[in-house]
This record gives sequence, structure tokens and C-alpha cells, in this order.
Amino acid sequence: DGPFTLLDGSQVTVPLMHQDTARMPYAEGDGYQAALIPYTGQSVDMLVILPEAGRFEEVEAGLSPELFDELRTDAETHDVELAMPQFDFESKFDLTAILPEMGMPDPFGGAADFSGITGSADLFIATALHHATIAVDEKGTEAAAVTGIGMDESAMTRAELTLDRPFIFAIVERETGAVLFMGRVVNPAA
Repeated sequence: DGPFTLLDGSQVTVPLMHQDTARMPYAEGDGYQAALIPYTGQSVDMLVILPEAGRFEEVEAGLSPELFDELRTDAETHDVELAMPQFDFESKFDLTAILPEMGMPDPFGGAADFSGITGSADLFIATALHHATIAVDEKGTEAAAVTGIGMDESAMTRAELTLDRPFIFAIVERETGAVLFMGRVVNPAA
């Protein structure tokens, strides 16, 4: 167990995982440290970004596909001493309003042709829900996501990275850089 400092400066005690030293890609940027933690035998990595104290919102606001690409390509292999909290959380989103705003209005308004499903031309998407969970502990990472659609008619340098304050994480496909999961840990005790 160890202290984790929250955004308001208060602290909570949480279970921490420690890895003495492991070789992994590591980078430092304007206001943050980052590391790509490789999964053994997998084609994915966990990218963790630890903003400097007091700069969480600034670093989070600066997240972009370009930053993720830069971190993946510019990070250099270091011997990293890593400590991070265990965390476990889930999120649920109603995509019914979000998907049309992202340029997909036809399936929700009845303009899409779903007649191949039932033979009826009156079929349309009435609800779209997304549910994601992730748990990280000393055994590894377990992540899952499901989206449901309801239809109706109609260089060997050493570094220390201690994730003891709010941080950002992403599970990234190694070859393409596609972000499979992304989240923020602001209170692992919650």
C-alpha cells in the first residue's frame, strides 16, 4: 500500500504494484513522463502518461493522435523502475446522440436500408449503448468492451516512473498504433 495524491491535493492509500527494473520504451515531454509497458506475447502495449503535479488538465487537453504517435516513435528503451496502483473501473455511454453527431445520422433517422435483416424497409436504430471495463493488477490487464444496438421498426538509461498521482493510460495496438482503450485514473480508491 502507498499514497496516491488526488487532483485536489488530498491523499488516499491504495495497493501499489512495483516492478524493480524492466526495459521498456520511456519518454519525457513538456510536463509529463510516459512509458510503453509491453504485454508479453501480445501485440499491444499499455501507454501510461504521468503529468507533472498540477499539470494534469493541461496534459490531458493536449492529447492527440499526433502525441500518441510521437510517444510511440520517439520513446527510447530505458531500464524503468515502475510503481503503479491497481485499478478497476467501467464506463457506459449512450451512443444514440453521439453517432449521428459524428456523421452517422442515416441509421437513426430511417434513411438507412436495413431491409436485408428482416425484409422490412421500416427498420432503424433506436438505441446504441457502449459498455467498457478494465482491471489492472499484478496478474495483468483484463479489458472488455461491448456495443449493443437496439433496432425498432422505423539507450540504456535508468528512469523511475511512480504513478502516485492522476495519470492517463491507453492500450495501444503495437503495429498500427490504434488505441483500443483509453482512460484516466484520478482516484484508484474510488
